[in-house]
Amino acid sequence: MEVQGDEHRFKTIRQGILEKYRVASVSPETLFRYPTGEASALGLGYPPALVARVPAPSRERFVGVGNPFALGPIRQGEAVLDLGCGAGFDALVAALAVGPTGRVAGVDLSRRCWPWRRAAGLPRGCQPSNSGRPT
Repeated sequence: MEVQGDEHRFKTIRQGILEKYRVASVSPETLFRYPTGEASALGLGYPPALVARVPAPSRERFVGVGNPFALGPIRQGEAVLDLGCGAGFDALVAALAVGPTGRVAGVDLSRRCWPWRRAAGLPRGCQPSNSGRPT
């Protein structure tokens, strides 16, 4: 059982992921083998009118590989947890769906994305409150 070697590999992999997403937090273009940004969100089936309501900083830094909202609707008042939220695109879409009576929390490994989530603010139509605001 090689625990020390495994720990080193884990740290190396984690650092590689952090570095990739550090760079992606500035500009995801060219870093991934799949499309990024607003065009990618549209290609994954996000409705254009909904994408337009997400602030530009999050749209530009979208690096999703799927559309979790295609699995079923999110309703007003529900609670949503977005793991790996990056610049907050899906968390902001969820905030639009749950409205001011719902809750959305976003968690990400990279702190470098936090300023973009803050800069993105709330989408038009969301009320700033403790319950409806993405974190």
